[in-house]
Amino acid sequence: MKIAVLSLALVAAHITTPVSDRMPELNVDALCKARSADAKIMKFTEARNVADCVRDEKDARQHKRRFEGGARSPASNPRPAEGIA
Repeated sequence: MKIAVLSLALVAAHITTPVSDRMPELNVDALCKARSADAKIMKFTEARNVADCVRDEKDARQHKRRFEGGARSPASNPRPAEGIA
């Protein structure tokens, strides 16, 4: 009986998990500054400057939005699961 109640609780928790209608926004400036600082600490010779990093991240975000076609919710734009034949 305990197993059945536990199974039901796990299934119910999975069904009722809220789904966000949009992706979280990242603070690109802080991310790029942290990457630059890490590269300096690790003494990488291929360290990129912060302005290039910010530009690349913003370009990638715009490309992603164009690729998605403005779809925000998985329910409105269902995609087949990857790796399933």
